[in-house]
Amino acid sequence: MLARASILCGRAAPRMAARAFSTEHSSFHANLPPLSITEAQELRAQVRNEQMRKEHFASKAEYPDASQGEKAIDADMANRKRVIYRSKQRGWLEVDLLLGRWASENVMSLTADELRQYEDILNRETIDIFNFISGKDTVPPEIDTPMMKRLQAYCKTSPLGKASLQGFLDNKKYMSN
Repeated sequence: MLARASILCGRAAPRMAARAFSTEHSSFHANLPPLSITEAQELRAQVRNEQMRKEHFASKAEYPDASQGEKAIDADMANRKRVIYRSKQRGWLEVDLLLGRWASENVMSLTADELRQYEDILNRETIDIFNFISGKDTVPPEIDTPMMKRLQAYCKTSPLGKASLQGFLDNKKYMSN
């Protein structure tokens, strides 16, 4: 299990892996011999992981007819709508409110490079995004871009961090539900 988790995180995996999920209170796998993976298997898993992540984060150029609706849209417009949706549906209310509103107001006017920078930020874990845009954590160099600076400036000036029923109601129109 450790090997799989490490490979998914992009780090080199240990050669020995446990057969079951364990906690400090669990002894389910205590009597099982560890699974060993060869260096070739590890390399193959890392290469496949990189391919899958690249495909997952790549923009689609074609969409099924059933998902087009009444009027067809081009791939760029579909991607921008997808980015707005991803901004609103992070799963953590504070981030949904901040990114959702910002995306609703700005994504359609971003250049291709700005949109790529924003998507690189969206590809991070939600808690990390919140900590980066709120200034709690240092931003990693690969996403310390002008787009991150824009989001941080928006976060600092946004009234969403202050308890206000009217502020919440005003922002509700930017939420997806």
